[in-house]
Amino acid sequence: MKEMIALKDVGYKTEDGMQILQDINLEIGQGECVVIAGQSGSGKSTLGSVINGLIPHYYKGVLSGTVTINGNDTKDMTLCERGRIAGTVFQDPRSQFFMTDTFNEVAFGCTAMQLTREEIIARTENSFAKLKLEKLQHKSIFHLSSGERQKIAIASIYAMQPEIIIFDEPSANLGIDSIFYLHEILCELKREGKTVIVLEHRLFYLKDLFDRMIYVHKGKIEGVLSNAESVGLSDEQRKRMKLRSFNPQCCFPCGIRNTKYTPDDRCCDFEIRSLSFCYGRKNASAPILSDISLKANRGDIIGIVGKNGMGKTTLAKLCAGLVKEHAGTITLDGTVLSAKKRLGTIYFVMQEVDYQLFASTVYEELFIGTQRKDTDRCQRKTVLSQLELAEYKELHPACLSGGQKQRLTVACALLSNCPVIFFDEPTGGLDLGGMEMIAHSIDELSRNKKIIFIISHDYEFLISSCNRIIHITEGHIKEDFMLTDASALQLWNILTEKGNGYEQDT
Repeated sequence: MKEMIALKDVGYKTEDGMQILQDINLEIGQGECVVIAGQSGSGKSTLGSVINGLIPHYYKGVLSGTVTINGNDTKDMTLCERGRIAGTVFQDPRSQFFMTDTFNEVAFGCTAMQLTREEIIARTENSFAKLKLEKLQHKSIFHLSSGERQKIAIASIYAMQPEIIIFDEPSANLGIDSIFYLHEILCELKREGKTVIVLEHRLFYLKDLFDRMIYVHKGKIEGVLSNAESVGLSDEQRKRMKLRSFNPQCCFPCGIRNTKYTPDDRCCDFEIRSLSFCYGRKNASAPILSDISLKANRGDIIGIVGKNGMGKTTLAKLCAGLVKEHAGTITLDGTVLSAKKRLGTIYFVMQEVDYQLFASTVYEELFIGTQRKDTDRCQRKTVLSQLELAEYKELHPACLSGGQKQRLTVACALLSNCPVIFFDEPTGGLDLGGMEMIAHSIDELSRNKKIIFIISHDYEFLISSCNRIIHITEGHIKEDFMLTDASALQLWNILTEKGNGYEQDT
């Protein structure tokens, strides 16, 4: 097998002296599919940035050791030359978008390669066709769901035809049905002989695909496992390594939900009645949400599920007062709240965490939007310790990994006094330990009689946290049911769209 990537005695230290990687020795052959796994903040994304050349060409610091790609020492290659060989699909696709419409975005990389106009058009059209994304051609980037943006990012890299493709947490923003679509793409890339590297926490969709797993811990490679060795890890070994399950539908129950505060069924604390919304008057005939009605009581933890683009995040924005409804009402404790009054009363933890991190340090972030009281400092320190962020309290939030940023936004929600909290994909980019931390934190909010809504595609997280599921499709509530042992399969079938060939194991 031809060697495509070789790292020898590689280390990386940031400009401020933080050692991220050390003693990395790794060889990856042509056509291999390799998973790089490990806890949030272990150095996975940094390792990916070393391979694709962003370190040290974009992210400054000290890179030691030798990195070769396709036999070439990367120190002798420009970033452009490396980009022709190794392409990356980032966890947040917005970070790699340059154009405002999908067709030109997919064509952008080919344009930068200075291909002929005919070749650019041919590659772009082939990319849409090969990945079955014809319906997304000529759409505005700003009108895409997070899952659709991820698909366009993949198409953009595919059109450039690199030999190596790196995926950084590609499933973080995808529903399970879209994850299975991603699985098909990865299979196709492997059939084409591409070298595929996947930096990932959610492992179930990769179990029949990858050749080796590289386990990274605290900046070092602590294990190289074959597919059989990885899938065959005992639950005890897997949990010690903080790895997600290869069979998530077998994780139920996790023992958290049964300990929840039981709300008083005699009253309704929160109600949405006949809520409707569309973007702009011209689209009034095709609303994003139509006639949404639901009730919730204090202590409820309600999962909101459905395919990408069905209106789940829009519902959260409406409830939080970030956009104004066209019809309907939102009531809390018997009082109808206008959009203005909902601001600051209903808390919304966004999926795109960078949008709500503003302070110069992690610790200062916990005071944003709240009064600074000395009596609260102990509570803030406790929350940082609870979410394993205490050692980073003096760092700028931008220095954190994606999973650490996610935990920081949850920490801010824990410290808010809002009676209703919406979480939008709170486990995106989190390992098993991070997911369990968030689940226990949300359980604590429930015990404190908060009303929690969780927008998520993460089956493992939903079954460990929620007592009720609301299924939204095409802007309507299709199903509303209590989550029990008996209904766990119902949730799995909703998320996977039973019949696509990835049904629950028996």
